[in-house]
Amino acid sequence: MQMNVALLEAPNAETGKSAIVIVTYNKVPNFAIFEEATDSVDYIIVCDNSSDPHVIDDLSGYCQRHSKFIYIQNNANLGISKAYNKAVAYAQQLGVYWLYFFDDDANFDVAWLRAAKKAWLELEAQNKPVGLLAPIITNDKAYMHSTLGFRGRYSVIASAITSGIFTTVDAFNRCGGYNPDYFVDWADLELCRRMKQCGCSVIRLNEVFIYQAFGRNLKNSNIRNRLINTYIKSSSVLSLKLNKSNTLSTYYSVYSVSRYKDQKVSALWTMKHSGIKNLGFRLFLILMHHVVLPKILLKEVLYPSRG
Repeated sequence: MQMNVALLEAPNAETGKSAIVIVTYNKVPNFAIFEEATDSVDYIIVCDNSSDPHVIDDLSGYCQRHSKFIYIQNNANLGISKAYNKAVAYAQQLGVYWLYFFDDDANFDVAWLRAAKKAWLELEAQNKPVGLLAPIITNDKAYMHSTLGFRGRYSVIASAITSGIFTTVDAFNRCGGYNPDYFVDWADLELCRRMKQCGCSVIRLNEVFIYQAFGRNLKNSNIRNRLINTYIKSSSVLSLKLNKSNTLSTYYSVYSVSRYKDQKVSALWTMKHSGIKNLGFRLFLILMHHVVLPKILLKEVLYPSRG
């Protein structure tokens, strides 16, 4: 579909359409869950950073065969931030009001699509300045639909990861969208920071609606790994209880060597913007997750088939 849609009248919560936005790169995702979601949204916008011609053909063909899927080909890897911004601009031309952001490998309960809109309207009725709404996300399927013992339905939190974020086109544009200087890592945290600077809150709905592997889950194959995963779960639960995040990890996520290098460089940003109150907590997590544990797990990082 070509980007030649005329600008429509400004939509509102009642008349505005809804869209799921995902960014792809050199792979064709399993679209089964997104197909299931077509009953709940008007569009599913696939913004593709791929360079592989076979992937481009497959994605383009798939979207042509499914009426609610819209394919945007970038012809280059623009990174996460530029691609999401491009997709939102396109959605705005279609008269979209509500936006759902997902990673292309997210496994979410479609009930989140209805729960998010209901929660947003509830919060607005309470005069809460909501800018981003997010569920709890986990890398452990056993926790799907758990409230993790939270008594309140909502919590104002420091930041949320992109996958599962719910917002409006107006709120997204008001804070300037994603910062294009952030190619992949920390783009979501930076978006949350500017959303709060605009006077809006990042709010967590205290229920697990999304299962997603953040990397390759470290197997509990020996005592060392079990101890590491126990630490990961404990620190993750603490972060949730302190309203720092919206993720529950019960396994350590093993990434590639290049991804660790990117994360260590980008980690300096979160230290800079954490503030004195949160700096110690952030510094400890960065040191453990991006320096200490990768060194301990060097074999799993370099030779994943042996991990």
